[in-house]
Amino acid sequence: MRLIRLHLAILAALSMVLVGVITAVPSPVPSIANSCDSKTAKDRFKIRCKDSKKGPKRDRTPPKKDRDGSGRGGGNRNGDNSDRDRRDNNADSGPRACQLLEGDPGSRARQCERRRPPSPDRDSNSPPDTDFYVEPPPDVTWEDVGETSIPPSDIFVMPEGWGVVNKPVAVWAGNNSSRTETMELAGYTVEIRVTPAQYKWNFGDGNTTTTTSAGRKPRYAHDADISHSYTESGDYTINLTTSYVGQFRVDGGPWEDIPGTAEIASTPVPVEIYRYVRYLVDEDCTKNPDGPDCP
Repeated sequence: MRLIRLHLAILAALSMVLVGVITAVPSPVPSIANSCDSKTAKDRFKIRCKDSKKGPKRDRTPPKKDRDGSGRGGGNRNGDNSDRDRRDNNADSGPRACQLLEGDPGSRARQCERRRPPSPDRDSNSPPDTDFYVEPPPDVTWEDVGETSIPPSDIFVMPEGWGVVNKPVAVWAGNNSSRTETMELAGYTVEIRVTPAQYKWNFGDGNTTTTTSAGRKPRYAHDADISHSYTESGDYTINLTTSYVGQFRVDGGPWEDIPGTAEIASTPVPVEIYRYVRYLVDEDCTKNPDGPDCP
C-alpha cells in the first residue's frame, strides 16, 4: 500500500511540473524568424525588422523635455532644436568656389557656388543643396585704402629756413610719387594706385596757392617754379596739403576711379623773414668793427 501511494505522489508531482513548463512557453511567431531579429529582455520580446519595403525605421522615442518642462526638445539648457543645429552645421557661411563671369571683359562680377542648408520640411540629415549666384565685386573707398598708408609730401625751402622781405622764397615738394599697393578685400585681390593731383600751399601770412606740379629745386630762388615773397619781417610757418586721386582694379580687371580725393597734410616748416637796413658809413666793418650792424 505504501508503495502505491509513493508512486501516485511522484506522478502528481511530475504532472504539475509539466503544466508549469507549458504555460511559461509563449505562442510561436513563425513570421519573426524569417523577417526580424528577436531579442529577449526582462521576459519581453524586442523585434527589429529588416523588411526594406516598409521604409526607414521611425524613432518612436518621446522627445526629451527641457529643464523648464516645455518639452521643446534639444536636451540642452537653451532648448535649441538639435535638428536645426545639424542643418546649421551642414551649411557654409561663404562661397565654396568663384570665377569671373565670361562674356563681358569689363565685368568684375563673379559666379559663385556655395552650400545652403536643406529646407525645414526635409530630413535634417540630408546633404546641403548647391546654390549658384552672382556676387557683385566690392566698391573701394578711401576708408578701405586707409589714408595713413599714404606718406605725406616733404616741404623744401630755399633759402633754407629764412628769407628777406620782398625777395622770393622758393618752395617745392618731395616724396610724392605715384604708388601701387595690393590688398585683400571681401575675398578679392584688389590693386590700389594713388597719384598726387594738387598741392595746396599756405605760406602763413594769409596767402595761399594751389598747383598741379610739385615744383623742383631751382638754381636760384628767383628761378623757382613755386615761390612766395613776404612783405613783412617775422616768423612764419609754411604748410602743404597734397590731394591724391586713386584708382583700383579687382582680380586684374580694368582700372576704376575711387570717388573723391585723399587729403594728406605735410609736416609744417618754419621760416624767419628778415628786413634789409641800409646805412651810409665811411668805413666798412673791417676798418670799424663797431660800425652799424657789424658783428
